[in-house]
Amino acid sequence: MTLFDLTGRHALVTGATGALGRALAVALAEAGATVSVTTVSTDRAEEVESNSILNECWAAGGKNGQQKTLDLTDPAAVEAAVAAL
Repeated sequence: MTLFDLTGRHALVTGATGALGRALAVALAEAGATVSVTTVSTDRAEEVESNSILNECWAAGGKNGQQKTLDLTDPAAVEAAVAAL
């Protein structure tokens, strides 16, 4: 029995490079969601980490998620990112 079936849904996880965000992203992928993640900066290490999380999501069954750099304090940027995903 599956408690959560998120097949056909797209989840956007902010703060995914933290331990809790990573666990949440992978759990959402395991439930069938396409998972995209955001980073705060264009720092190369953060980009590598977010791509690692996306790889875990894909391995868990998630589909074609993306990584976006996003300032969550900018409502227009958030709306644009959600629309793009």
